[in-house]
Amino acid sequence: MLNELTQDFLPGGSARQQVKLKLLIKLSAPPKFLKTTAAGLIPFKNGIRLRQFGRRRLIAYPEGAMLLYNYAAETAFLWAGDIHLAHELAYLCILSRTGLSLDRMGLHRIHASAIALNGTNLLLCGDSGSGKSTIALLAAKRYGGGIFSDDFPLADSRAFVHAFPARAAINEDNRETAALFGAARTMRRRKYGVKLLLSLDKLPPPAPGKAHRILILKKGASARIVPASKMRVFAALLKYQVLGIGLPQVAELLLPLDAKSLAELISITLSRVKTAWRLSRHASGFVFLTGAASDEAAKALATSCRNSYP
Repeated sequence: MLNELTQDFLPGGSARQQVKLKLLIKLSAPPKFLKTTAAGLIPFKNGIRLRQFGRRRLIAYPEGAMLLYNYAAETAFLWAGDIHLAHELAYLCILSRTGLSLDRMGLHRIHASAIALNGTNLLLCGDSGSGKSTIALLAAKRYGGGIFSDDFPLADSRAFVHAFPARAAINEDNRETAALFGAARTMRRRKYGVKLLLSLDKLPPPAPGKAHRILILKKGASARIVPASKMRVFAALLKYQVLGIGLPQVAELLLPLDAKSLAELISITLSRVKTAWRLSRHASGFVFLTGAASDEAAKALATSCRNSYP
């Protein structure tokens, strides 16, 4: 499992900048003294219970796993008897805390796919299940593009897009797309089924650069790309970047509840708003009606980049 976690997060990209997180995993039930302590934890959501102990937080999951997080040392101790549960919780912990560390650097994740095609940097924003990952992967693979990230690229206040160095992840029923990228690994998730994790070794991430186009994905009878107002783009970025709807932000691991952390959260939120505003001002906005087939949508995306300048 440790080898798989190492492969889940690839070297390179902006996220390599001194993000320090130590994760200790024990594949066993939590020790008895922690189970006893769990009885006094406060209900949070979805059966999760937690409690703050100074700069440490103890979290108990309904499946029997427990996690102790030390915010001062950015160290997590995870106990889980099931290897698939341990993998998922460790993966989410890494994504969530790495995302916060990057927020502090002014690099903010967007729930989007980001690719470079024909010298044009594209952000594809859409809800989970809108097809953005599949379309982005197909377009990059078949039309000579590069992938910043299929699900959470980074952006800064200069309106630059940066790669997030993690494997692409698509649903288990999308094996036809997965086959284009070679052998895929699986990750079992508690509520959302199985994800296929793809290697992007043959599609190195593009260099950071200006976001040229932001496309808001919508269902349509056929694949078409039509202009959108800057305010509509900004509203989409408020949803997918500032609020982070769809991002792996583990709520039970958010900042400790004290005045200093609240001030930091406000500062991060303002930085996200500034970045979203700059992106909406500098990039051209479009609504991308994706049609019935991902192949058709990927072709339409590539054609639009060939037929016009960024």
